[in-house]
Amino acid sequence: MPISVILGADVGATHTRLAIEGADGRSGESFTPVRVEGAGFNVRSSGPDALEHFEQTLARAFAPLDTGSTLEKAVFGISGAGPARHERIEALVREAVVSQSASHHIQVDPANVRVVDDLCTAFASAFPASASRPTGVLVLAGTGAASVSYVRGVESVRRDGMGWLLGDVGSAVWLGKRALEAVAADLDARGSSTALTDRVCAALGFNPRDTAAQLDPRQALIREAYDLTPAEYGRFAPIVTELGHFGEGESDEVAREIVAQAVDSLLEGALVLADPLRGNSPVSVVLAGSVLTARGPIGDLMRYALEREGFDVREAASPLEGALALARAETRLQKS
Repeated sequence: MPISVILGADVGATHTRLAIEGADGRSGESFTPVRVEGAGFNVRSSGPDALEHFEQTLARAFAPLDTGSTLEKAVFGISGAGPARHERIEALVREAVVSQSASHHIQVDPANVRVVDDLCTAFASAFPASASRPTGVLVLAGTGAASVSYVRGVESVRRDGMGWLLGDVGSAVWLGKRALEAVAADLDARGSSTALTDRVCAALGFNPRDTAAQLDPRQALIREAYDLTPAEYGRFAPIVTELGHFGEGESDEVAREIVAQAVDSLLEGALVLADPLRGNSPVSVVLAGSVLTARGPIGDLMRYALEREGFDVREAASPLEGALALARAETRLQKS
C-alpha cells in the first residue's frame, strides 16, 4: 500500500546510513521502518565510484516501498557539505534521489530533498522531537573542530572548521599534530623534555632511547611521520589527553599545555557564539565529536566551564537521528 515517508541520512567519507519511516511517525503492519548502510560519499575523498555507490544505497532503501509512495521530506547530513561545497553536493544528491525515486515509482519533489552538513545534524540530535527549530551553539571536536550558532534551527555564525592546514584547533588531528611537533622539539633539544616522546615513538614503531639503533631518532621520526596522512595524526590524540589531565596520577607538562590550548580555543569559540544568544532561558551548547564526548580532560573542562557560565550543556546523539529529527520537523512545518 502506498505510504508517505520521510528519509534521514548520515553520510560520511567512508560510510552511509539511511533511515526511512512513516511521515506520521507511526509504523505498523502496513510499513516497517527501513534502515540500510552503504559506502561513503564525499566529493573530495571517496573516489570516482562514490556517487554510484551512493545511488546503490538509495536503491536498497527505496526497494521495500510500495509503488506510488511519496517521499515527503529527505534530509541528508553530509560530511564536507559546508557553505563552500553545499550547492554542488545538494545538486548531486537531489539528482540521485530523483533518479532512484523514478526507478522505484516513488513520488518526490526535488525541493523537499535537503542537504545539510554533519554539524547541523549533530546539533539537531541533542534535542527532543518536539523542539522543531532549536536555538543554541554546537561545539564539535572530532577529526575536525568547529563552533556553529543556530537561531531557530538555521545556521547563523560559524567559527573555525577550516581544516587541518588552516585551523581545526582542538580537534584530534590538531592534538596529534601538536604531539608530533612536541616530540620533534624534544628529540632535537629545542623544546622541553616530554613523556609524549616515548609514547608517540612507540606508536610509530621505534624506540628513541635505543642506543644500538643505526638511525638517529630524529630521522626515524621524520621517516615515520611524513608517511602519515593528516587524518592519521588523530591516532596520537588519546596519548595527549591521557598524559594531559590535571588530576592525580601520571601527567606531563607539555601534554597539559596542549590540552589547555585546545580548551581555550574551543571555549572561546563557544562563548563568542553563545553570549549573543543569552535571554530569559539558558542557551543550549551541544558538545559533539570524540574529543569532547569521550572521557578526558578536554570534554570535562569544557563542561565545567560552560556550566559555570550558566549554559545548558548537552551532548550530541546519533547524527542519523538528527537528520530524521530535521525531516520530521520540516514535515510538520509544511503541514502547519
